[in-house]
Amino acid sequence: MTWYKSQLAKLDKRLLDIFVLAYDTLHLALGYDGNLDADVAQAGLKRLKRLSIGSNSERLPFK
Repeated sequence: MTWYKSQLAKLDKRLLDIFVLAYDTLHLALGYDGNLDADVAQAGLKRLKRLSIGSNSERLPFK
C-alpha cells in the first residue's frame, strides 16, 4: 500500500485520492469491518475502475 501511494503521489494527486477511497471502501470496509452491502462493494469497484481510465502512463504496474 505504501509503495502504491508514494508512486501515485508522484504522478497525480487525483489518482492518489481515488486509490485511497477505493482501498478504504474495498479493503477496510468490506474486509475488516465486515460490511456485506453489495452497494458498498459496487461503489468501491466503481472507484477502482476510475484508476484504469486514461493513458498507460497513468497506470501503475502491479507489484
